[in-house]
Amino acid sequence: MALYINTNIWSLNAQRALSASQADLTRALERLSTTLRINRAADDPTGHAIVERYTSQINGVDQARRNVSHGTVFAQHADSNLKSIDLQLQNIRTKIVAANVNGLSVPALQTLQNEIVGLLNEVERIAQTTEFDGRKILNNATTNTVFQVGPNAADTVSVATNDFRVSRFGVNRLFGNGTGTNIGGARGGTGEQITVEGYLGQEKVVIGAAGAPASAKMIAKAINAVQAATGVSATARTEVEITGWGPGTYTLTLEASNAGAPILFNFSPDPGVPPATVDLSNAVNTFNASSVSTDTGVVMSLNAAGDGVILTSAAGDNISVGVGGGVALASGLTFKPANYTGALTDTNRVQSLAAGATTGSRAYTGQVIFDSERPFTVISEALTSVSPPVVATTPYPTPGLSLKKPATATLTKATESSTIVPVSKIDVTAGPASIRDAFAIIDGALAAVATQRAALGSTQNRFNAIIDNLDNDFVNLTTARGYIRDADIALESSIQTRASIQNQVNIAILGQANALQQAVLALLR
Repeated sequence: MALYINTNIWSLNAQRALSASQADLTRALERLSTTLRINRAADDPTGHAIVERYTSQINGVDQARRNVSHGTVFAQHADSNLKSIDLQLQNIRTKIVAANVNGLSVPALQTLQNEIVGLLNEVERIAQTTEFDGRKILNNATTNTVFQVGPNAADTVSVATNDFRVSRFGVNRLFGNGTGTNIGGARGGTGEQITVEGYLGQEKVVIGAAGAPASAKMIAKAINAVQAATGVSATARTEVEITGWGPGTYTLTLEASNAGAPILFNFSPDPGVPPATVDLSNAVNTFNASSVSTDTGVVMSLNAAGDGVILTSAAGDNISVGVGGGVALASGLTFKPANYTGALTDTNRVQSLAAGATTGSRAYTGQVIFDSERPFTVISEALTSVSPPVVATTPYPTPGLSLKKPATATLTKATESSTIVPVSKIDVTAGPASIRDAFAIIDGALAAVATQRAALGSTQNRFNAIIDNLDNDFVNLTTARGYIRDADIALESSIQTRASIQNQVNIAILGQANALQQAVLALLR
């Protein structure tokens, strides 16, 4: 066996073993003290990179949870203020119902209108002052609020809020061509295809056959049949005014809901004072109480001037009125559409019958009014194959939705968009027509508020679901990071114990190895 003085192989081996055991002991003690398996990138480069990515996701999820809570409060705040607006609108509707009573005096109606104006002022105040985090949210200053609801850029939720100033919301309305003759028609009056593009979707309907005039009632019914798919509703109304009455008895014919079965009725204005006028009130009451009104669905009322009557089909049936029974007219009568609000007019709408006339009549279609809580568009195309020909003596000046053309003509497609009729336009003092409009406006406004509140409620539920999902993500991501980063204390404790014992053993062996070279002295004695 060789003995060396300069190189102690046994000591070097013992030192190497001691260094390794000390490294194990140091690592185990560090992990036990920090409870982390990875304390620096060198401990596990790949694991460290994964841990950093997990940490970014976890931090993002944690902040997103706070953002979602912020968004929930936003939705709740907007909803609570809209609830206040809804309360004012409900009160306004109650006032409109109160105003829709025959016989109310002008001062009584004005009192109700003043109350409505006061309620509208409160709606305006709420809309103008409601804010969240310094931003107005109900007056169009802020139309879309975005919340980051996740750790990544695409994890966002937008909360839209509409404009609830009294001049900006109500009912979105589009008037069809107004009351006209049977050759002029309401919108879609001669076999037209109508496309309604509403906020819920688009639907097409075909009204009537080519060349056959459709009533406003038919049009409204077809539009309402697809309301669930478009969000657009329609109402129809036909009004015909008859003037020129004199004392005596008139025998007239009337068709409306009884189409194809004309009914004779006698109309007898009372002589008025002075003699140049007549009193139509009693005759109007008699007509409304008769079976003629019931059978035709037509109600009679005085016109604004009190010198004529208005025949009204609230359902929008065509109204045909004329001379009947071969009895000569006591005085000349004039038939014309009443309350026409369309964009196009022509002279063919008026029918004048001279005194002594025993024949003559005119049929009128009604007007369709399209309503929706949101903007919409109506596209109308008339069928090109018209039989028999429908020829206009005076064509409309611009393309319309119910054009009068020869059978061989190709009719121009017309597109029209709705316009807003805001709640600020509610007026219960201007007569029955204004009250009907008030109902439509307030119902549209209530629907708009209800839709917005439903959207906010849905958003709150969505935020609650997002919170649940983020909580799960936080737990899962933290657990996944822990599997990689955290130290196994049981394992590290055993390693520390083993390394500590081994370190003590290595120190003892190193002492023995260092003493081996003393054997050389025995050879030198």
